[in-house]
Amino acid sequence: MSDNEREDEQQALVRDVAGKLRRRPDVVFELDHPEEVVPLLPVQELHFTIQEIGLEDAGDLVALASPEQTQAFFDLSAWTRDRINLEEATTWLRVLVDLEDSNFAEKIRGLDPESVS
Repeated sequence: MSDNEREDEQQALVRDVAGKLRRRPDVVFELDHPEEVVPLLPVQELHFTIQEIGLEDAGDLVALASPEQTQAFFDLSAWTRDRINLEEATTWLRVLVDLEDSNFAEKIRGLDPESVS
């Protein structure tokens, strides 16, 4: 299989999973390699799914997200214009703290300094 064919196949898989997320958030965990697909999913779809599941119950999904996706989730959830919602920010930080050490470090390093200061 050529690189282009692999890329086309991966893009088709990402579109398929993104389309199913709203109906079945657990579809991600049925994949052979969810850690390869989740970072490619649209931020809005993942954020909506995390909200539907409930942030406190979405740690496994957050763990698979890229640092850039995590920053976007944090921005969408914890910021309103230029003001931070401390309750939301604290909830997000608690979820991140519960991740494995290496995953936690990766996510925290990916956050804007103003988000965690």
